[in-house]
Amino acid sequence: ETISADIWSTIEKVRITTQIVETVEIPEQIKVLVEKRNQARSDKDWATSDQIRGEMRRLGWQVTDTPDGVKVEPIK
Repeated sequence: ETISADIWSTIEKVRITTQIVETVEIPEQIKVLVEKRNQARSDKDWATSDQIRGEMRRLGWQVTDTPDGVKVEPIK
């Protein structure tokens, strides 16, 4: 019994669109900095926001602002 072209096509689409998502535990110190940065941004205190972003980078974490909110991940 052979696999039809339609099934192979579906398998290929799933293979291409599937991503492995790595779950990382965010340290409490970084969570606190994210909250402080969010408050600074809410207050339009861009200097403080940038300062906190820099502190997070020094601690090895990248912060990215997205339309869905803040994305925090370790710097690789």
